[in-house]
Amino acid sequence: MAAFASSIEFHQTHHTDEPYLGKPVRDAASGRWIIPLSRRFDRDDGSFGGIVIAGISANYLEAFYRTLNIGERGGILLATVDGTVLVRYPLFEASIGRNFANSPMFRDYLPYQRAGSIEKGSALFGQGNLQKRVAEPDEIAAPVCFLLSDDASFITGILLVADGGETAI
Repeated sequence: MAAFASSIEFHQTHHTDEPYLGKPVRDAASGRWIIPLSRRFDRDDGSFGGIVIAGISANYLEAFYRTLNIGERGGILLATVDGTVLVRYPLFEASIGRNFANSPMFRDYLPYQRAGSIEKGSALFGQGNLQKRVAEPDEIAAPVCFLLSDDASFITGILLVADGGETAI
């Protein structure tokens, strides 16, 4: 539970029922990266009752990204809006959990426009990478929460395309 201490602390200090996507942590048993997704629950009197937490495998997401045809110099970055890297492909472990809030993508684009396209080299990927838009945390959390719920018990397989609208019809 020590790995999820920041998620517990967040929910103790923020009275919201919105899901919280925490910083990646290493699973003590396997050594793999886990992205904690948590939600607060309250007691009947409204006081903090605890959290429900699920671990999203960053290694699974990186393996999925590896199957996408993004070109020789392409890259995929999943990060929080504050600039914390959750997953990166190609994998560069030193970037996971780091904060790139001062990089041009987060500093120059995100504060002014949540959707759109930019093609610009970055410290994370190199030159000429197309970035359609940055996802909102609930856009990532909502489908994961659904797939973990009893409401999705009829689903035996799913492919969620997170490509900034590139394949949208």
